[in-house]
Amino acid sequence: MERHNLKGKSAEDLMNSMTSQSIGNSKVYNYAPIRDWEIDDVFLLLSLAGSKPLQRSCYDIPGFLSNFGLLIEIYGNGTSETCEIATGQSGGAGCNGKARYGCSICTIVSKQDKTATNLAKLKRWEVLGVENTLRLRDRLFRISSNMSERALHARAFDPVGYNRVALQPNTLKPKHLDKIVRYACQLTQESIAHSERFKSLVEQGREAEHEGVQCIQNDVTLPPKIKKAFLEMYTEALLNPQNLNYYFSEVHAVLLSFRWSLDGIGAAPFRPLAIWKQIEQGKGWIPYPKLNSEMSDADIGKIQGYEALSEAVMMPVLRDEDGHKHVFDHVSLIDLWTRPLDASDIFDEDMNCSIKRGSDNSANVTAIYDLNISAGKLDVALSTAMTVDGVVSLHKNSQKGSI
Repeated sequence: MERHNLKGKSAEDLMNSMTSQSIGNSKVYNYAPIRDWEIDDVFLLLSLAGSKPLQRSCYDIPGFLSNFGLLIEIYGNGTSETCEIATGQSGGAGCNGKARYGCSICTIVSKQDKTATNLAKLKRWEVLGVENTLRLRDRLFRISSNMSERALHARAFDPVGYNRVALQPNTLKPKHLDKIVRYACQLTQESIAHSERFKSLVEQGREAEHEGVQCIQNDVTLPPKIKKAFLEMYTEALLNPQNLNYYFSEVHAVLLSFRWSLDGIGAAPFRPLAIWKQIEQGKGWIPYPKLNSEMSDADIGKIQGYEALSEAVMMPVLRDEDGHKHVFDHVSLIDLWTRPLDASDIFDEDMNCSIKRGSDNSANVTAIYDLNISAGKLDVALSTAMTVDGVVSLHKNSQKGSI
């Protein structure tokens, strides 16, 4: 705050220095102080916010929680540090902001995700599969950074350059996609199992026996209020597997099967769905990959960025690439494609406006028939016969006609 010359300013001074705009009868200020704050400033605010803040000040800072000790503590878990603010000590800077929270399989961070590595050392997180998730994340980091593990993928064509198809290395090889889906299915099924086991303990009144609960309960660095909030959050989260490593489902499998088919991924039809069903039945499980920390730099290989992507390979599709014909008798590649037949052509014909049914040839047909007419029903029978068959010749016991 001193660096930005804000320490001696009142709230009125700050508001006078901000730009504003009127919306209706209200004045809206453009104010985003966190943009210029240091990490220590952020955690200082958290310690001062709430109806019962961790540190008292002369100003009340409202918050959606009574205090933010639990949030600070969780960030401290990600750095293997004890939060000095939460424990009532002074002279430090809390968790120092070293922890990173966000997508647990993010590959942009670095070769080693320090936050997930530190979390996996605590029993409360280790029993929920944090290490297995980290193993998948590290595997994704390695193969996504290796351009030789990518496949050429047709996503565009050049209508000017003889309709050549652009093959670009913007997707992983099918063998890697197959394994990624399998790992995601395994993590999800493990999360479901973790949740079901905890639900069973809760129903029996034995949730205190859970390893994660015991880890929190026995943590002497946690103040009573923060420990209570931590246990409440932990218990609530475990009752729903979607709060854990829930990366895949049957709905995802069906959608991904469609996308793979649409994008031309070299895999069997409905492969993701087949993998989901197999893992769901307890079959086809494979060991999780190695952590980056378990491998040497030579084994990991050279880390390549997107700048290492090769140029698209332009694949010819026309037998004769005649420039004059291509200009003056141009045919678009899209016009050469015909949608293949599928189930909708048979079962959804009446609702599919793209289907047109007509005869290729015509012929005259003559039909000879006998029609018996019962007494008292002559009018109805005659009317029906004339409507259906056209010209009718009526006889005593039968009628003959032709069309």
